[in-house]
Amino acid sequence: MFKGTSIEQDPHFSDKHEKLKKSMTFPENFYQKVDFKKVNIEVMRAWITSKIIDILEVDDDILVNTIVGFIEENGNETDPRDLEIDLEAFLGDKTNEFVEELWSLCQMGEKSKDGIPECLKKAAEEREARERREKERGRYRTKYRRTERSESRERNKKK
Repeated sequence: MFKGTSIEQDPHFSDKHEKLKKSMTFPENFYQKVDFKKVNIEVMRAWITSKIIDILEVDDDILVNTIVGFIEENGNETDPRDLEIDLEAFLGDKTNEFVEELWSLCQMGEKSKDGIPECLKKAAEEREARERREKERGRYRTKYRRTERSESRERNKKK
């Protein structure tokens, strides 16, 4: 007969992540799954970016990509409790508020036809309009430069 401790009793082999999840309290909506195929991830990425800038006062692309990657990698199995535990080191006291708001927005996005929560639709439309304007400006600048270059060449030929 073997004597000693089992794996469950030995702290070296226990799942610290699971213990932490059991010891923390989470909002009720964290226990509801989200179908991320129905959520517009790009709109959520923009919201995550702006919220991270608000919290950290720095544009942290790595953290944004980590959060979005966590969601995309886990898909419908994404557990906001795991996300909150993972982000605690980065966001500190603001973690619970951030993840709770993110999860609520994802749930709203899942229920809407286009995957965008109602409260973010206006911001998404403004962002798309701004991107279209910037794209048009880029085309205009390119066209203007081409015209300017061809006129310059013609002047140089005449000299």
